[in-house]
Amino acid sequence: MPFTTVQNNQPAPNMRLVKGDVEIVNFDITQTPHQYLAQYAVGYNIVLGNHHPQLNALSFDDILTPDHGITFALINGDVSAALYYKRTKNLNRMSLVFMGVISLQEEGGLSSPMIAASFKAEKRKFGGDIMAKADVRILPDGDVNVASAKSFTRVGFYPTKQFLKTIQPANMHLHLTSEPNKKAIRGLVLEATDKDLSEASPRILSDWYEVANDNA
Repeated sequence: MPFTTVQNNQPAPNMRLVKGDVEIVNFDITQTPHQYLAQYAVGYNIVLGNHHPQLNALSFDDILTPDHGITFALINGDVSAALYYKRTKNLNRMSLVFMGVISLQEEGGLSSPMIAASFKAEKRKFGGDIMAKADVRILPDGDVNVASAKSFTRVGFYPTKQFLKTIQPANMHLHLTSEPNKKAIRGLVLEATDKDLSEASPRILSDWYEVANDNA
C-alpha cells in the first residue's frame, strides 16, 4: 500500500462511489480529513518531486479555501490517486478548473472516474450549468502528455488553445518536465461544457455504485 491506512472516523464526503476494492470520495477541501491531505502531499511529491526544484514540496496555503474541492481514489482505505479543483460561480453558472492530478497505480484508470465523480458531486450541490477546464503538458519534444489528456477527453473535454507559462509555485502541478531553459512550460488547455460532462460522466461511472455515508 502506498500510504498508511486512514481511520474510518472521519467527516462524511459529499459523494462516495465504490467499485470492487476501490472507493472514490469527494470533499470540500476545507472539510477534508487531514490524513487524506497529508497522504496526497506525500504522493504529489513522490510523483513530481524528482523534477524541477520548485516541486520539492506541496503547500496547501493557496488551496485550503472554500472555493476548492478535492477527490480521492482509495484502495483498502489508502489514498492511491487524487485531484483537486477550483470553483468559480457566476449566477446560475459555475466553472471548475481541475489541477494536481496524481496516481500511484501502475494500472491507472482512476483519473477519469475521479473527474466524473467531481462533476457529479458539484452538479448535485450546485444545480446550474457547470463548465470545466484543465491544462495538460506539452513536453519539450513537442508531444502532449497523452495519459493526462486521455483522462480528460474521456469525460468530454476537448482541446482549445496552447499556452506558455513561466515556472512558479502557483502552476507547479504542470511541471512533469520543463522546457530546456528551466524557465517555462508549454501546455494545452482542455475545456468541457455542461452538456459534454453530463453525457460522458454517467458512462464513465456506469460500473460504479454510490453508497450512503456511514457517518452522514
